[in-house]
Amino acid sequence: MRLVISDPIIENEVVLMRRLGYSPHENFEGKLSFVRRTSNLPFPRLHIYLETGPQGLFLKIHFDAKRETYEPGKVHSLEKTGDVLENEIKRIYQILRGSYGQIYLVK
Repeated sequence: MRLVISDPIIENEVVLMRRLGYSPHENFEGKLSFVRRTSNLPFPRLHIYLETGPQGLFLKIHFDAKRETYEPGKVHSLEKTGDVLENEIKRIYQILRGSYGQIYLVK
C-alpha cells in the first residue's frame, strides 16, 4: 500500500517520519527506510520506504511479520494488505491531515 502526499513537504523526511512514530532504518543495501515496532521485539514491525515522484511523496508501507530469510527457496515475509496496515494507514492519515491537505491512498 502507498500513501501519497501531494502537498509540498514542510519538514525533512526524517522529522516527518519521526512525527509518525517511525525510526530510520538502513537495509543491507544501504537504502534508508523507516520502521515502527509493534512490540518490544524487532519483529513484527511496520516498514516504510519513501519515494519522491511527480505526484508527490510516496510512503510505501508494508508489514514485516517476521525476520526475512534469503536462503534458496525462501521469500521475504511481508504483508502488503490486511487489518494491521489498514489501521496504520488510518493512524498516519489522522496525523498528517492537520499539516497536509492532499493525502490519498494508492493500492
